[in-house]
Formats: sequence, structure tokens, C-alpha cells
Amino acid sequence: MKKQYEFAFLSLAINVAFSTYNIIIGFTSQSWWLLTLGTYYAVLSIIRFTVLRSKKENRIFLKRFTGILLVITSIPIAGTVILTTVKDRLDFPIYNEPMSYVRLLLSGKLEEYLRNSTDYTPLSSLLSSSFIM
Repeated sequence: MKKQYEFAFLSLAINVAFSTYNIIIGFTSQSWWLLTLGTYYAVLSIIRFTVLRSKKENRIFLKRFTGILLVITSIPIAGTVILTTVKDRLDFPIYNEPMSYVRLLLSGKLEEYLRNSTDYTPLSSLLSSSFIM
């Protein structure tokens, strides 16, 4: 039983480190994706810590507490879903409007679309530039 607790606390430490890393990197790089991921793992770490520190007499409290925190985890999950469906992403026509993407390919205007929406550089100009020795 002692070995199980050692592995559980080691796993908790790894979760806390992973959560902290994602939150710090999310703040410094202003990445909502990493912030929501770090928040999700922080809530899971709180749940794990509570379960590991609980006594057998507190089962009703434990069930309610973990249930509430599992509901709270739906918030960062909803955040990641929202982040993946934002309309101003480059891959918006590919996944959300496949017919317009096919029209873009067939019309030959894909290069123009990429030029206007990204820092697109054609492969031919990369091959002729001084990047390749």
C-alpha cells in the first residue's frame, strides 16, 4: 500500500509541474491554449491531492468535492473547444467550409489566399534564395 501512495504522489508532482509549466508558458507567450491546458491539469491535480489526503470517514465529502471539481473542469475543456473553432484561423476553410476550400484549390487561387492570410513564401523562391547552400 505504501508503494501505491509513493507512485500516486509522484504522479501528483508530475501533474503539478506540468500544470505550472503550461500556465507560466501560457502567460509569457500569451497563449490561451496553454493557459486552458494548464488550468485543466491544475484542477485535476487538486482532485488527485484531495483524494490522496482524504480519510475513509469523509467519503460523502470526497464524492461531492470531486463531483464539483469535475464539473469545473468543463470550463477549460470548453475553452479549448472554443479555441479550436475560432473562425479567423488559417485552416478555417479546410475544416468548416470544405466546398469553398475545394473551389479555392480548383480555381488556382490558393497561393493568393495564403499570401493574404499568412507569411506565405512560395517554395520556388525559397529554393532560389540563399537559405540553401
